[in-house]
Amino acid sequence: MTRDELNSVDLVEVIMAIEESFEVEIPDHDAEAISGPGEILNWLTIRLAGKAMSDGAALQLENIARQRPMSQLMQNLNRTWQPEQINALVQEILRVHGLDDWSDPPDPDASVRAPLKPKPHLQSGRASVVPDEQQ
Repeated sequence: MTRDELNSVDLVEVIMAIEESFEVEIPDHDAEAISGPGEILNWLTIRLAGKAMSDGAALQLENIARQRPMSQLMQNLNRTWQPEQINALVQEILRVHGLDDWSDPPDPDASVRAPLKPKPHLQSGRASVVPDEQQ
């Protein structure tokens, strides 16, 4: 399911659930720019780095960890957010709202962002970086 197929009411409900669970406020201009779960995760990961999670969020993670074999979620509870905890909670929110099939849009410029591998220069021996496709 793409953002275009996503009902705007569904998106508002998901944003509100994320704000409540993570105790953050997502500005309207940021919420409007979200086109997939990956963008939600990136937004949250940046803003929650080094921040302590609430007791409510810790309880939600405990419940998720009990339902699924995800013991790593129990690490660092009541401390700072970890990326896998953010991911698990976002996935659970999407599942509860029936949006677990919502996906990120395809990257139209994937060839521009090809993985880079260092390749030694023939004369100097210093590494230069070129995309995989050119190697």
